[in-house]
Order: sequence, then structure tokens, then C-alpha cells
Amino acid sequence: MKLLFLVSLLPLLNLSAHATPFIVGGKTVSSNDFIAHSVVALVSKSASGEALCTASLVNTDLAITAAHCVTDASGNRINELALVFARTLKGINPDKVRRVDQALVPADWNPAGSSEYNTGDVALIHFSGGLPEGYSPSDLLPFDQEFQKGDSVMLAGYGITNAVSEAGAGILRKREVKVLNPNYSDTEIEFDQSEGGGACHGDSGGPAYFIINGHPYLFGITSRGAGNCDIEVVYSKISSYSTWFQDAVTKIRRSYSSN
Repeated sequence: MKLLFLVSLLPLLNLSAHATPFIVGGKTVSSNDFIAHSVVALVSKSASGEALCTASLVNTDLAITAAHCVTDASGNRINELALVFARTLKGINPDKVRRVDQALVPADWNPAGSSEYNTGDVALIHFSGGLPEGYSPSDLLPFDQEFQKGDSVMLAGYGITNAVSEAGAGILRKREVKVLNPNYSDTEIEFDQSEGGGACHGDSGGPAYFIINGHPYLFGITSRGAGNCDIEVVYSKISSYSTWFQDAVTKIRRSYSSN
């Protein structure tokens, strides 16, 4: 199974001339949708070019995403990272952009992708400048939640609508899919994308939500998939990395308190 879903950016951000994508078969996220207030685009620039991922707010200065969105092929941290607080990447207001000044990944993150399971593909990022008006962090799913095959979950991201043509334009979209294998690995969960869509290139690091009594709870981070985004997709479970995330938050807080 290949790493999902890092793609090059369009001239929308005046960076490159490759296609930018969105969730395959998804619906555009409206301005009053909870996703519009807690999911943001993650833009990176490195020696290999510019790329687009997705991230989820978990605090007023913290977001979570995939490790492969913030590191290069050797596992080194990408220096130029920014969050874009907008539902579309056309005509970005500079006031909606926040610089990423720290990005932490687990020690067991495997950028070579030689492992099929438990890849450590998660990251915590710190950004400066505060939240733009109207944005707020997602609520995390209680860690004792158990999933069953066939449970419905909601995915979101800025990825492509067609994995073959890579058509799309950096628009935040969402898509409901079903749980395929709740125990794909100790740290991951697998979703079924064989019924017409789901996460694809550009959705890396994006969220998976479980809805309880009408309230969305964040529990997963897009990692990788198979085929043309029409078979299955694997997400890292946030609960599996709870201790690592707590330690990462502590490290970030200490680094700022010492400055």
C-alpha cells in the first residue's frame, strides 16, 4: 500500500503548474459546516517542489497531520510549511495564512515506507499568529471508542476528485465512507472506498470523524491507500499515539516557555 496523497500545487498559490486535488466523490464543505471551522490546508515547499496536504486543528496554536506531509523522503523536517485557513485556495488572503514553526513526528516514523503496518505516520505542528475568526479546534473522540466493520465515518480534505486525471482545484470537501477493517494494525484503521470515492492525493493528514448524537469527533489521520483511491484507505488512529502527542505538546510548550 502506497503513501497517500501528497500532491503538487497549482498556480493558485503561485507555486507550481501541477494539478491540485480534492476528496473523490465528495461534497463541497459549506461555510456553516463544522469541518470548515476546524480543517485547514497545509502547504509545503522543499527541494522536491511544492505540495499540498490537509491538517486538523486541535488547539488554538496546534494542528495534527501526517508525518509524510512535514518530512522529506529521508525523514528530515521540511522547513517551509504554512497553514491556509480557507475552504478554497483561490484568491488567498494573506491574513488567512499561518507559518508553521515546529513539526514533530514519532521516532518510529518510517519515510521509506518499507513497513505495511504501524508506520508512525502522524505529526503535531505548531503555528504562530493565532486562529482567524470563526475557527476552533476539533473535539477528539473518547479513546475507548470501539469501531465495527460497516460503521460510517466522515473524511475531509483538499485532495483530487479523479485519481486518473488528477482533476481538481484545492477545494475543501467531505465524504462518508464505511469502516472496512477496524483492526488493520495496532495503530491504524482501514476504510472502504470501493463505492465511489473517499480520500485521495492531497488529502494526506486530513481528518476522519465519527459522529455521535450529531456531534463530530476527530479520531483519524489520512496515511495511505491503494489503486486509484477506489479500493481502501488507511488512517492512523490518534488514540494509539495519545502518549506521544502528550509528550510532543509538552516539548512544544517547554520550547516556548524557555524563549
